[in-house]
Amino acid sequence: MSDAGDIVQAAQAEWAESGIPCRQAFVLGSRMRLVTLVVAVLPVLWSCENSAPHSQIAAKVNGSEIALEQLRHAVAAGAAAPGAAKPTPAQVMEAMIDEELLAQKAVKLKLDRRPEVRAIIETMRTRILAQAYMEVLAASEGGEGRDRVREFYRENPALFRERRIYRLLELVINAPGPDAASLQARVSRARTLSDVGAWLKTRKIAFTLGGATRPAEEIPLGLLPRLASMRDGQMAVVNTGATISVIHLVQSQHAPLSEDQAIPVIEDFLRAPGFVQLLAAELKRLRDSAQIEYVLDLGEARSQ
Repeated sequence: MSDAGDIVQAAQAEWAESGIPCRQAFVLGSRMRLVTLVVAVLPVLWSCENSAPHSQIAAKVNGSEIALEQLRHAVAAGAAAPGAAKPTPAQVMEAMIDEELLAQKAVKLKLDRRPEVRAIIETMRTRILAQAYMEVLAASEGGEGRDRVREFYRENPALFRERRIYRLLELVINAPGPDAASLQARVSRARTLSDVGAWLKTRKIAFTLGGATRPAEEIPLGLLPRLASMRDGQMAVVNTGATISVIHLVQSQHAPLSEDQAIPVIEDFLRAPGFVQLLAAELKRLRDSAQIEYVLDLGEARSQ
């Protein structure tokens, strides 16, 4: 297979891993943010001593190498971004070349020596390495049983087999709101959220409007089945107890994950609760064996 074919295949695999529907552990829900961060900071952190073999180089810009692995990560990040248009590997390559040219100009102007820039680079480096170790730690737990994984896949079609990317508008009603029956009746007759907003204004009820495009795994699990049952253009009243909102499903795009693609995602989700405990124990062990000196006193209780 060609390098471009390898990149596309790797991107599909990364995309499957990136959609972790995990709200039980923050460290397992941030894989795609890590990919994006790696793409952004690798050109700065890549050193001449770690020059890749020629077969693993995607391009050279004024002698500086863009590694094939960097390109794979960048293509995966583009594939994971919400929206219909996905950049091709060639388009991603051109964008990386542009970014490398800008980075080289910044180095030439010695912008990398500015304290604020150096601080950002060190922060990114620390975050990437910490996340990399957490993923190694998670992998050490071992996989979940295949039968349990398949059962989870079948039980959650909205996350996998029937997965969609949702473009939403939301009207959040401030307390005190209208009675539920009146609101539901008005929404059922309304054509747009503006109609609902105008009705609320006549009753001097405050509200806020917002919108977002989110894949299924970024929708609260309690709301996802309701959204999955809606057709494009429909509106629904959602009462969480704390807030009442009206959601308008403007448009949705089917983006299913096969069972094979979903396996690593589901395994991460199922082992997340155990991983939280594992991470806490590992952090305690590392802290107990480390020499930590607080130079700046922030006046707050410190972790033990």
